[in-house]
Amino acid sequence: MRKLVALALIAFSIFTTSCNGLTKKLWNWHGYEEDFKHFLINQQNGYVVFLAQKFHYVFIDNSNLMKNILLWQDRRTLFIDTSETEIHVDKNNQANGEVMIRSFSENLMPHREFFLVNNGFKKDKKGWYLKLKLFGNRYLANPNIHGNFPQLDLNYKIKISEELNRGEILTATALTPIAITADGIITIGKILLSPFGN
Repeated sequence: MRKLVALALIAFSIFTTSCNGLTKKLWNWHGYEEDFKHFLINQQNGYVVFLAQKFHYVFIDNSNLMKNILLWQDRRTLFIDTSETEIHVDKNNQANGEVMIRSFSENLMPHREFFLVNNGFKKDKKGWYLKLKLFGNRYLANPNIHGNFPQLDLNYKIKISEELNRGEILTATALTPIAITADGIITIGKILLSPFGN
């Protein structure tokens, strides 16, 4: 009887271990790189959209912090530190993470320092920085959306970690709701987007 119990426990242990391995394999975190370059901003605030090649990312910007930085006339003094930037996408295509924005220079003119301080930047050994929290959704890039959209001053390759494997993404991710109307107005759902930038 003891032998049967021991065998049953061993069999159960092997089964649950293999199931755990299978679950980890099916719901493993994978990574890919995305080029962040083009963006759009909601005219009435609330959203910033990055039009990357593989996917479009719609981030909530209720504080207007992203908008303030993207539209700042001296934004060329800032850059994204990709080594300290993380974006994760879960199985429901919700994207969240943290972007590290740094200043090229430790010593800035007073009016630039004033802007940075007012927008939550702090100072460390490397200079001015801001850890910007992101939350939003990822969509498959709409192949019909192309045009002369505003660009970041530099192109950034950012690593994205995702909860689904490649085959599942294509069936699970909705096509971006961004559209361009006949008179050239860019929308996401019923919200107008503005091609602010350069």
